[in-house]
Amino acid sequence: MLYQNGVQLRSRDNERHVQPGSFGDQPRDGDESRTVAGVVPGRAQAGRPTLMARRGSLDAIADDSTIADIVDQLDKPVEYVRRVLEKLEHCRRVHGDAQVRVGVRSRSQCPNYLIEYPYEDRKTRKTVVHPDAAYSGSTHRELAPRHIEDEKNWSPEEMNITAVAALIGRLRHPNTASRLPDED
Repeated sequence: MLYQNGVQLRSRDNERHVQPGSFGDQPRDGDESRTVAGVVPGRAQAGRPTLMARRGSLDAIADDSTIADIVDQLDKPVEYVRRVLEKLEHCRRVHGDAQVRVGVRSRSQCPNYLIEYPYEDRKTRKTVVHPDAAYSGSTHRELAPRHIEDEKNWSPEEMNITAVAALIGRLRHPNTASRLPDED
C-alpha cells in the first residue's frame, strides 16, 4: 500500500482511504480507516477529498525589524540576503543609492521587502526617500505597485546597501573574527 500525507493512494480494491488521525480526524466506531471515495462530512465533496495546503508558520515580525533582526528566522538566510543585495545593487546603479525595508505582514521565513533610494530634493534641500520596487521574499519577483502604497506593510527601519553587504559577509564567514575593534 502506498501512502502520501496520511492518504492511502492505492489499495487492493483501488479505493482511496484516509488513515485515522490524519487531517485531524479521529477514528470512528473502531474503524481502522475511513473510505473517502464517497462524501465524508467536512472532508470531501463530489467524491474527492478536500486536501488543505500546509502553510509555513506565521511567526510575527516586529514592526521595527530589519533583515539583520530576523536573519535567524529565514529559511535560507545566505540565499535570501544575496538576492536582496542583488536588487539593492541594481537600484544603486540606477539611482545612486539604495536601502531596504522588510515587510512586517509577511512570513518571517522569507519576508517581502521594499527597495528604496534616497535623493536630495533640489528645491527644499531635504533628503527624500522614493520607493523603487517591492519584491516577494519567496520568489524575489517584483510585486504589484499597490503593495508599496500601504505603509503598514513595511517596517519603518531600513538597512542601506553597505549594512546588507556586511550582513552577508558575516553569514558566509561566521567564524572569522571581525576586523572592527571591539567597542566597550
